[in-house]
Amino acid sequence: MATNKFSEKEVTKRILELYTGKDKNSLRRRVHVLYNLARQNRSGIIVQIGVGYGYGAFALAAGVSSNFMLLPRIALVFGIDDYSPKPQWPGEDYDGLSYWGFVKGRRAVLASEAHIYLINDDPLEVAKRFTPREVGLLYIESASDVRKVFDAWKPMVEHGGIVVLRDTLDRALGCDTIAADAITTGHFALYSDFADDYFIMLQKAL
Repeated sequence: MATNKFSEKEVTKRILELYTGKDKNSLRRRVHVLYNLARQNRSGIIVQIGVGYGYGAFALAAGVSSNFMLLPRIALVFGIDDYSPKPQWPGEDYDGLSYWGFVKGRRAVLASEAHIYLINDDPLEVAKRFTPREVGLLYIESASDVRKVFDAWKPMVEHGGIVVLRDTLDRALGCDTIAADAITTGHFALYSDFADDYFIMLQKAL
C-alpha cells in the first residue's frame, strides 16, 4: 500500500527528521494542532505570520493538501515573515537570510505538492496589498509587533474563522491581552486554549 505523504503521521515524521532542536514533544504537539486545524478549514485561505524555520507552515500546508477534495476551492497557505537583517535577538544567533534559505530549501522536501506560498516581507506591509480578503485560519507566531499584526489582519478573517496565537515573545503582554481585548469587543470568542504549548485560539463571531 502506498504511503500517504500528507497523512499526519508521515508529515510529523518528515518534520521531526529535519528538526534540530531539543523539544520534539512541543513540536509534535504543534504539528498535530496546526495540521488538524488546516484539515478542517473550509475557506481555502490560511495565513501564517512568523514562519521561522517553516515547520508550522508546512504542517498547515500538509493539512489542507490531505483534505483538499472537501474544500469549495483550491486551498492556499501563505507563510509570511520578514527575513531581512535585524539586530541579534537576545540569546539567539539570528541570521534572517539563513532562515530564509533554510525554509526555501525545505519547501521542496516537506511541501513540494502542497499549495504553499512563502512571502519574505513585513507582515504589516503585506496586509495592505493582500488580495484574498476571506481568511479562514490566521496563525500568528512569535511576532514582535503582535498587536499591530493582529489588528492589521483581523478584518480579513471571515466570520466563523479561527485565529491562533502562539509564543509571541511575552505571552502576558501579547497573546493573553490580545485575546481578552478581542473577546471583550464581542467580535471574537475563545475557541480553544492549548495552554501547555502556548496556543490561544479565537473564533470570529458569525
